[in-house]
Amino acid sequence: MSALSAFHDLLLPELPGCTVAMVNLHLRETAREFCRRTSAWRETLTAVNTVAAQAGYAIAAPANGEIVRITKLTVNGILLWRHSDHNRAGTDSEVDPKYGIDEPPFTFDENLTTITLATDEIPDAAEVGGLVVEAALKSTADAATLPDFLLTQHSEAIRYGTLSRLMMMSKKPWTDRPLATEYGQRWNSELNFAAYQAQVGNTRQPLRVKKYG
Repeated sequence: MSALSAFHDLLLPELPGCTVAMVNLHLRETAREFCRRTSAWRETLTAVNTVAAQAGYAIAAPANGEIVRITKLTVNGILLWRHSDHNRAGTDSEVDPKYGIDEPPFTFDENLTTITLATDEIPDAAEVGGLVVEAALKSTADAATLPDFLLTQHSEAIRYGTLSRLMMMSKKPWTDRPLATEYGQRWNSELNFAAYQAQVGNTRQPLRVKKYG
């Protein structure tokens, strides 16, 4: 995880007079929106033991994270569902889920802490670590750190999003509505590309050179 201060060099030079507290507030919100809209932050949650004839199971997000949606579900070794019609590179490349993307075999409570399996998928037998959930996450509203990949892979997106939010504010030393609009357009472009990458994965394959002679 990266400290919020690791992003400051990308932001503060264009924000004369803006406090670090104000920058951090909008940086967090930008990161949360990026993760929510792209599903780029995905992690496999701590596996849960299944119980015979039990439908409901509690799941938990990692520290500094909140669950946005489930992206993959495996129960007792069977891949039931994946939030994509595409195989992500290097992941389940030869396995099709039992259910299609439009028919998830589970429901989620409003607090995103309990998953309830459809009747046909309630386990017949207990299994240690049998319920495996991959989830899309977003950082918490008060997070002191953000996922490293936001800095190493999506720093431009986070920069554009944060600056556009702050520069759109009225009557501040850093107010710049035309530049805020431009950065907002770049932010949306970065979001769309990141969402596409998260959905289909990086499908580029290594170049193979055929030798002759």
